[in-house]
Amino acid sequence: MESMYNLIKNATIQSASLSRLTFKSNTKIMEFISTDMFNEGIFIWAPKNNIIYLSDSIARNYTNTSLRDFINSIFKPETKQILIDKIKGLFDAPKLISFEIRTTPDETGTFFWLNIKARSAFYKNGSFKNLSGTIENITERKVSEEKVTQLLKIKDALLEVNHQMATIANLDKLITSILNKISHAVSFIDCASFLTLTDDNYFTITSSIGYDPEAVKKFKLPLHELFFQQVGADSYNEPIIVNDIHKMEGQITPIAKTVKNITIKSLINAPIKINNKLIGIISLDSSMNNIFGKDELEIMRYIKEQVEIAIAKYKMYEKIKFLSRHDQLTEFINRSYFEEIFEQSRKLVKRYNGTFSLAVIDLDGLKRINDNYGHLAGDTLISYFAGKLKQFFRDSDTFSRFGGDEFVALFVSTEKDKLSQKFTELEYAFEKKPLLFNKEEIICRFSYGLSSYPQEGSTFQELFKRADERMYQAKELKKKPPG
Repeated sequence: MESMYNLIKNATIQSASLSRLTFKSNTKIMEFISTDMFNEGIFIWAPKNNIIYLSDSIARNYTNTSLRDFINSIFKPETKQILIDKIKGLFDAPKLISFEIRTTPDETGTFFWLNIKARSAFYKNGSFKNLSGTIENITERKVSEEKVTQLLKIKDALLEVNHQMATIANLDKLITSILNKISHAVSFIDCASFLTLTDDNYFTITSSIGYDPEAVKKFKLPLHELFFQQVGADSYNEPIIVNDIHKMEGQITPIAKTVKNITIKSLINAPIKINNKLIGIISLDSSMNNIFGKDELEIMRYIKEQVEIAIAKYKMYEKIKFLSRHDQLTEFINRSYFEEIFEQSRKLVKRYNGTFSLAVIDLDGLKRINDNYGHLAGDTLISYFAGKLKQFFRDSDTFSRFGGDEFVALFVSTEKDKLSQKFTELEYAFEKKPLLFNKEEIICRFSYGLSSYPQEGSTFQELFKRADERMYQAKELKKKPPG
């Protein structure tokens, strides 16, 4: 009934402790002078005087306030509408209505979960008589349920990240995925970040949720200025809660600008350590005061443990992946991975009508060096040669050790004559600076052959065969006596 709602919304709230209430049932009269029962959470409304008698524990701050103002002050618009619809429904029939609703956090971040049970009473002629019910504070139970739900969500989220690990391109994306999952699992987390400790003992934000990207790029925090001077790097082993940041005085850790321009008022962070070495910090941040407590500490300990496991597993996975694709001695990629990259490059170059060169390179006289100085000398020479190749050519050039003393290289958008000049300069560099092994000078000598795509072949096999033939021709020329 809309008219009844218009009446009750203007009803004045009075504390039940201020009145003596009398109830009549047949010939029996019950009178409440003690208000202990009302302090448990009871409300009564009769339209005759349009006063809502409400338990003192709830009404003490809202005495002489209208119900409408009371609802507007403690409920968000979307929650308020739910409550209004429930109240309107009470005037339709004498049935018990029970529902749970949460208040809006006050300036200290405090809020309540309420369980409201209400029933309307009607006269025999069907007209409305009164409305009564109970209001139970179920905050502790609801918060406990939310913690369990959040922990389960976090567990599921981190398990999902573990399953996706093989498809995640790099560590920053792995951390960003973790932060995304956690922030969605915990409703009061507005921002989250991962601060990586650099080699020069500064923290930079390498992954973040909710922070302004430009502010993140500029963020740089010295290690010794850790978290509000509450903890030093040596003693930083457990999660830390910082509530009421805006009330703290003195020098505090800077916080990056957020996307929504909200003020971060509370945060909880934890050190992330791998092999007992601090590598970074995970921080969960909220715009609410005093939102973090002992339950969040337990959740954060779990997050810390799982993030450390995830990072360690990722690093191990990356190491295994690296070893499966690279030669251990030179760290050049192996043949199978080189052929993958070759095919990717060929498709890209073909799309843009470009060109690339393939080189086959072979060390000269490696068997003689192994025989004269030992295999350790041969391995040292191979490693020395690989290091010089990296120095002389671009980072974008791709090198592979095919086995023994044979190497293959891919040079995109580099002309053959410029490559030949570069290899000549490399030969001169080896002549000028021989490898010193056990006080013996060993000059690194090599032969090479080049082929060009697409002029001399369109497949790896065709280009390799042409370059390999030219490499052996160059090697045979060196064996011929001069003149």
